[in-house]
Formats: sequence, structure tokens, C-alpha cells
Amino acid sequence: MINFYRKIRKKLANDNKPLKYMRYAVGEIVLVIIGILIALQINNWNEIEKSKSESNRLLIVLKLDLEKDIQNFKSLQTEYNDWLLQIKNILDTVLDGNTKKITRYDQLMAGRLSMNYLSVNKIAFLDMFNSGRKLEFDNQEIVRDIKDYFQYADNQLIKLNSDNEEFYRLLMSYYGIRGINTLNRVIEKRNLEYIDWSWLTNPRSIEYINLETVMLLYQLVVEVNLSVIQELEKKSNLLIDKIEKELEGK
Repeated sequence: MINFYRKIRKKLANDNKPLKYMRYAVGEIVLVIIGILIALQINNWNEIEKSKSESNRLLIVLKLDLEKDIQNFKSLQTEYNDWLLQIKNILDTVLDGNTKKITRYDQLMAGRLSMNYLSVNKIAFLDMFNSGRKLEFDNQEIVRDIKDYFQYADNQLIKLNSDNEEFYRLLMSYYGIRGINTLNRVIEKRNLEYIDWSWLTNPRSIEYINLETVMLLYQLVVEVNLSVIQELEKKSNLLIDKIEKELEGK
């Protein structure tokens, strides 16, 4: 096409027809500009397609992260419900005024007497919004929904983990060295015959009061953790549904 116009331009110049020559020259310039604009538009379209493809990939990875979190939430719920049963056993059986002697670890112990440090997977989320990537979504509401979820999760888990640490410090202060020593001896089954268990029949004894207080507090902490985990699981499932709809619309 360019060679064709060059031949025409040369012929017009040789024929000394400047007006027609100028027209063809302007036409040639316009065609070049149009070609450049088309090339830019194609390049821009390619970049948008790449951004959409990367957005889809990150949405899929984010969905996998959320599914992993949900599995972890379910596992924690099973574990914490077991702990609640152990706590109930101590409150209803060990501290019933009839138990004379503790002989097994599970009679005195509930869970680990400390809570799990909770977090959510954020690799895909950070890749999306903290990497400088230019992403394209058909529905911009998905961006708000993702950011809202992780903001909620961060707020809840920062507070929860802090409260759990405070609970552990309080628990250790209630148990004290004597209580920890007794617990360790039960775990190791060492010299149990030398432990004085008479306090189990005396609700006014400091050992009885401390154990009861710890178990009641522990019960509350586990229930609070369960509540947060269940809400996170619910919100994770809702976000997965929205991600799947976004991917289906691509």
C-alpha cells in the first residue's frame, strides 16, 4: 500500500501537479496515523486481555486459598468442640465433690490450655492489590467484596489472637507453679500417690476455685473462638460464590 502511494506521489510530482500531490500526501499521512491508532488499539486490547487473564488466574488462586481456610475452619471447629466436651467433663465430673483422686491426664486437662494462633491465607490477595498489577474485572463489586472480607478477617483475628494470648497469661497466673507441677505429674504419671487431692471435695479451697475459674474462662474463650471461626467460614463461602459468578461471566 505504501509503495503504491509512493508511485502515485512520484508520478504527480513528475507531472507537476502540486495540488493533487498535496492531496495524496495528506491522504498518505492520514493512513499512517490511522494505522498507528489501529496498532495502538490492538496493543491496548491485548493488554486488557492479558490483565483479564491475570485477573482470572488470581481469582482462581484466591478461591483455592479460601477453600483451604474453610477446611482449616472446619478442623478447628471439630477440635474446639472436643475441648468443650473435655471442659464440661471437668466442671461436671471432676468438680462434682465426689472425685477423690485424679489418675488420668484427660481427667484434669482440656485441650492444650492455649488457643491456636488464627490466620487466613493472603497470598493471592496480596498479589492482587499490593503488587502493582493492573487487573480487569467485569464487575468492580468483586474488588470491594474481596477487600471487605480481608479487612473483616484482619480486624477479627488481630483482636482474637490478642485476647487468646491474654487468656493464656491469665491461665498461667491462676494455675501457678504448684498447679503446673501437679498437671505435669499427672501427664507423666509420676508420684500420683503423693498428690493431695482432698481439695476436690472442698469448693472453697484455692485449688478448687482456680481450676473452676480456669475452666469457666476457658469455656468462654473457646466459644468465642468458635463464633469467630464460624462467621469467617460463612463469609468465605459467600465470597467463593461471588468469585465463581465473576469467573462464569468471563
